Amino acid sequence: MKSISIIIALIFPFLGVAQTNNPNVMEASEFEIRGVVKSLKDNTKLFIVYNSNKTEKVDSVYVKNGLFSIKGRVDKPSLAYIFNGFYPGSTHKPTSDYKRIYLGSGVINLSSLSGLKYSVINGTKANRDIQLYDDMMLSLVKKREALQYQFYKDIDGKSKSEKEQITEAYNNNTDKIRTKELSIKYDYIKKVPNSVLSQAMIPEMLMRSENLVLFDSLYNAMSPSVQKSEMGRYFFSTLQIKHKTTYGKKALDFTQNDLNGNPVNFEQFRKGKYVLLDFWASWCVPCRQENPNVVKAYHKYRNYNFDILGVALENGESGRIAWKKAIAQDELPWTQVSDFKYWNNEAAVLYNVLSVPSNYLIDPNGIIIAKNLRGEELERFLRDRLITIP
Repeated sequence: MKSISIIIALIFPFLGVAQTNNPNVMEASEFEIRGVVKSLKDNTKLFIVYNSNKTEKVDSVYVKNGLFSIKGRVDKPSLAYIFNGFYPGSTHKPTSDYKRIYLGSGVINLSSLSGLKYSVINGTKANRDIQLYDDMMLSLVKKREALQYQFYKDIDGKSKSEKEQITEAYNNNTDKIRTKELSIKYDYIKKVPNSVLSQAMIPEMLMRSENLVLFDSLYNAMSPSVQKSEMGRYFFSTLQIKHKTTYGKKALDFTQNDLNGNPVNFEQFRKGKYVLLDFWASWCVPCRQENPNVVKAYHKYRNYNFDILGVALENGESGRIAWKKAIAQDELPWTQVSDFKYWNNEAAVLYNVLSVPSNYLIDPNGIIIAKNLRGEELERFLRDRLITIP
């Protein structure tokens, strides 16, 4: 189920972006995909998932003699995905064999000797741009697959301690691959800043990096029409917030109510001490998993000018109940606030929180000195850079 979650999280948010004001395509509605997939057996069912009129649509087609063809209509040019025998949300058997394409006017040609993942697409400028990205990523994709295959082979039948060592080595290697992937994505966006895929990757880039110099250069490289698009406006507004909440900037003030309904003003709360501004939620599994680490750091350093303010992204009255229950279960002793507006939590919007857990470390002068410290890194930062303990 983990791989399915990754597909859902990373693919589907991009289906509805970068659809208008794109210089690479015309406003058009008819599309046709012609596929040559010799490795797929007859009656293999392929699904194409896309957005039209702000609604997710799923079409399907069967492979026959290594060929398939599908026609359709979209209200605006749009990113889409072709899945082999499965799509997120269906009851079919999960698969990682899929291909990203761009639906617009004209014919899209897809050819492959080995499933959809390694297929080649052409026929429109937007799809040639997507293929360029896939080509740039190909060696890393194969490296990741080989690493995963070897991991499951090595871990089979091993003891608990051996599995932990193998898993740690695997995680270290995948972290290195992710770093290289991120670098390639930057290179791709710099090379073709106006492509639809570049626009679709912007939210992920903004979430994963604080390189504002690079982001400014990427935005400035975009054409005026792309800058005026929905994604371009999002990119600009998010950049503005990031500039206000980056390292060395003054922490932004807000007021929200605590568990007892009493208002807590952040500026007054943080005065003269180090404060971890911790964004989390009762429904967030990674947050709940991280809480023991935060609790440990709090108890170790609370007497050394350190405090925490938790901001919970809860939703309505049901969220209030779940919030109080989670605080009790996880034994969180520090001050907690929420406005119960979910992702529209005013503090979260103010600090451009795009995922949870997320945090900011503020010094006694109210200056942001670190972001997203987790696990041992949080404790190490507090010990080595903030507080001296005999």
